[in-house]
Amino acid sequence: DAPGVVLGGFGRGEGSEQCFDVLQSTVARLPPQQLRYLPGTWTPREMVLAVERGVDLLDASFALKAASEGYALAFDFHRAAGRGAAHADAARDSPPPEVLGADPTKINLWAVGYKRSQEPLVRGCQCYCCQRHTRAYVHHLLDTHEMLGEVLLGVHNVHHLVEFVKFLRSTVEQGEVRQRLLQYFHPAWAGG
Repeated sequence: DAPGVVLGGFGRGEGSEQCFDVLQSTVARLPPQQLRYLPGTWTPREMVLAVERGVDLLDASFALKAASEGYALAFDFHRAAGRGAAHADAARDSPPPEVLGADPTKINLWAVGYKRSQEPLVRGCQCYCCQRHTRAYVHHLLDTHEMLGEVLLGVHNVHHLVEFVKFLRSTVEQGEVRQRLLQYFHPAWAGG
């Protein structure tokens, strides 16, 4: 008996609803004691849906892909679930999101609006990058094509994703929390 299974072949062009219907049907046929690993680049919303359907393990490819594109993950999942803010809003005291190429889940460190920002990537974050470096420094590294910029963003993003998955693990069984998380990531997704 294998200790687990890899659920491959998902997210390859089928619609989100079809993907998660097939995933749920597949997981239901597996022995409950086997770990279920879903590899690939999954958004936070899709992670909520996958865990809800019985997936045990996910990877950090979403976090690393965002880092390679110059994004720092900044979604406040505690606030999204109605549990109060874990940290201050990442974009507070910054130019408007449309100027920075940001959205509620991430900030774009390529944006010139961060050129002089002495803020950490995300206030209150305990990762190595946020404790030691500023948005301006990471912006400079990206702007000069220094590999360290992407590395620091990767450190932050993986830390942020791990904290999110810890939180998700402790709350996904509560339907109200699921709806709030999905609503936060995108209002149109709340029904999905």
